[in-house]
Amino acid sequence: MPMRATTVRFSDTVWKLLEREAGAEGVSAAQFVRDATITRIAYVMGQRGDAGFEEALGRATAFAEGLPPTGTERRQALLDAAAAVNDPDRLEAVRATTLLDSDVVPSFDRLARLASHVLNAPVALVSLVSSDRQFFMSCLGLPEPWASRREAPLSHSFCQHAVARREPLLVDDACEHELLRDNLAIRDMGVMFL
Repeated sequence: MPMRATTVRFSDTVWKLLEREAGAEGVSAAQFVRDATITRIAYVMGQRGDAGFEEALGRATAFAEGLPPTGTERRQALLDAAAAVNDPDRLEAVRATTLLDSDVVPSFDRLARLASHVLNAPVALVSLVSSDRQFFMSCLGLPEPWASRREAPLSHSFCQHAVARREPLLVDDACEHELLRDNLAIRDMGVMFL
């Protein structure tokens, strides 16, 4: 099936809303727009009473997600990440640390430097994942404006998937990784490995 590209233009206000909502869902803005488009197509086809629209929608959804028509693993993993990130007990534990939005803590910078050195990586982060963002306790080698902000929306988070899995997440190439290939950290922050 051929893939067609299109340019969609939004005002800055709409673009910020799109990024915020996509981040809250744990998907890229592109994935959010694809999902909204598929939903609208299903609505219009259903309103007209088009025969077989459920089957067409299933194929369109799978293709938009880059899955084979019968694949559901990627979608489920994204839903699991969103559920894990928003778990009330986990969020309370994160808040209880009082580390969100804290000043720079030298011990976390030492951990980031050690990871960077051992792994020969130009960027090393120590992150806390909240319900709508990841906060960088340390961000060695991160480009601006991310280094100054010390945070990124979940649309730029690989860590949310480690939260969902409750185990280390090892990534050789994010561009080829089933869950991460659409993550905006690849484009905006140059993150490729984890």
